[in-house]
Amino acid sequence: MNPAGNELLQAIRGGGLPALEAIAASNDTFPPLKAAVVEALAIIGIVKVCSHFKHSVTSIYATALEIQDQQERMGCIF
Repeated sequence: MNPAGNELLQAIRGGGLPALEAIAASNDTFPPLKAAVVEALAIIGIVKVCSHFKHSVTSIYATALEIQDQQERMGCIF
């Protein structure tokens, strides 16, 4: 990841997200800015969901490997 992108993510985590949400909720924000912020928030939401999904898939895969290992030790593989 590039350093500038990493700094942006750290800024968002460090309090920038509420600022973006405030801009999106404001009725008197410059329309092009508001549109860009709304789209950015949508992308942030997608990234959060994908990150959670990746963690869940990794956990499920690890559990499946453990079950397979236990079955092999018990001689239960068909």
